[in-house]
Amino acid sequence: MVRYCLECSIKEGRLVERVCPVVERKRAAAKERTAKKAATKRRVVRERREERAAYEDYRYTFDGVDLRGVVRQYAKLRAWKGVFRGRVPELTVRLHRGAVPPKRWAFADPGQWRVHLALHR
Repeated sequence: MVRYCLECSIKEGRLVERVCPVVERKRAAAKERTAKKAATKRRVVRERREERAAYEDYRYTFDGVDLRGVVRQYAKLRAWKGVFRGRVPELTVRLHRGAVPPKRWAFADPGQWRVHLALHR
């Protein structure tokens, strides 16, 4: 439904839509709030993504060496070809902080294409 202002239409000589200034201000404010909320959400999502990436780098880096790259290099060795059949295994790292060391620091699980490591930080 569209409303027209009779007085304004007579003055202008054409149909002039009638607008309510209060409603227009509310619409503009709502649009502004929505844009601000969307920008905040995008910023928070970006920051969380960066935090996750930084944590992944921390988790898979030990003494300045990226362990993911080391596993890729080891997977190319002939000794591992029979175990993983040339496919790069997934690396699982468990950060060990306790006083009692784990029973195994590292082991391979060829059935699930994984190499498990326990690192002491």
